Amino acid sequence: MPYALIPEGFTLKKVTKAQEKAVKDKRRHDDVIAILNNPETITLIAGIISGGLLIQQLKGLDIPEIPDYEGVVAKIDAKLNPVTIVKDKTSAIPSGITASLETLTSALLEREQNK
Repeated sequence: MPYALIPEGFTLKKVTKAQEKAVKDKRRHDDVIAILNNPETITLIAGIISGGLLIQQLKGLDIPEIPDYEGVVAKIDAKLNPVTIVKDKTSAIPSGITASLETLTSALLEREQNK
């Protein structure tokens, strides 16, 4: 026969299997009541529910793919660093002339408007 700590005065007694199950069920019930009476339980449950709702909302959003690191660096370099125009044999532009991307695009736009 197993031994159990009986809640009445907390004495250790020999019990039958049915009595042992009853004692375990009583302890489980007391533990659930203690958890429900804890004021932090409501905060914890609210946090879990709101986190689940947030995840559902985020899954519904159409978030674009994040480009790879090299692609981002290349775009930043293209916007921030000046473009160097190198003279080839058929060009009339001397070598070593540099221009920013903004200058080149504005010159191209002016050329298109003047046509």
